[in-house]
Amino acid sequence: MNLTAALLLLLLVIAAVAVALLLVIWQRSAPADAPGGRSAEDVKKLDQVVNGYQEILSDVARRLGLQGKVIADAGALVSSAQAEMSAELKNELDLRLAEIIAKNNQLRQDLFIAQERLNAQHAELDRARAESRIDYLTQLPNRRSFEERAAEMQSNFERHEAGYALAIFDIDHFKTFNDTHGHAAGDAMLRTVGKAASQIRRSADHLARIGGEEFALLLPHMDLSQSRQAAERYRKAINTTKLWIDGQQLNVAASFGIAVAQPGESFADLLLRADQALYAAKESGRNQVCVHDGSGAAPLAAAGAGRGD
Repeated sequence: MNLTAALLLLLLVIAAVAVALLLVIWQRSAPADAPGGRSAEDVKKLDQVVNGYQEILSDVARRLGLQGKVIADAGALVSSAQAEMSAELKNELDLRLAEIIAKNNQLRQDLFIAQERLNAQHAELDRARAESRIDYLTQLPNRRSFEERAAEMQSNFERHEAGYALAIFDIDHFKTFNDTHGHAAGDAMLRTVGKAASQIRRSADHLARIGGEEFALLLPHMDLSQSRQAAERYRKAINTTKLWIDGQQLNVAASFGIAVAQPGESFADLLLRADQALYAAKESGRNQVCVHDGSGAAPLAAAGAGRGD
């Protein structure tokens, strides 16, 4: 039962109970032979109306969402019984039924407004949820998004042998650059690298900034050779990007470490191997790609100048 239906059902039950109690009190408030009082036929009709209304409420409980038809049935029931009722009973029933209809209409309106507010809140939550997975500076997925996607890919690998590679890269000499040119320039560097990588990203690749100057790539359906080529393509795209700071053109470079998922290996172990490959790339002169094949890390090839301010 959803909230809307539950609220509606509760209102109808309260209204019905109120009608029933009112009519029972009305039935007992005067003897049947009192002047202008209730006849035995009136009491019988009263019981029929109350019992009929209880049956209608039971039907509401079984068929949520049909409240409009339920109230119409109640009106028909009262109308069919009015012919042989006293005027006082007719007026009382008409009044109470009109109150129920009015409350039902108000409830419909309130529920509509509440639903509109809930929809707006859901949209806001969706927006906040999306923003919580986006790095505000580079507009790339953040570490949380990366970890969620990595968990999905690791699960697919373990269950369906859907292979993938992980590449970790960070900007060469970023701390020196940041200290020399300032944090604003450092932010510009991060945005530049993120944009350069995004422009050549395959739709299947998951590119994320996972902290500081460090980025990550999840490369589905790639073996070691293919992931090497992909990482080299990203490295070149970053290295050919120019950054202008205070009228000065500066080079940009990044080092990459790659590892391919292996059977029986956890994602934590895969990440460790990729980190080891990244460390090897930096130790080998930076601005290059190193891979970890499961036995050790080695550079792909010399990549020219190793320094990127």
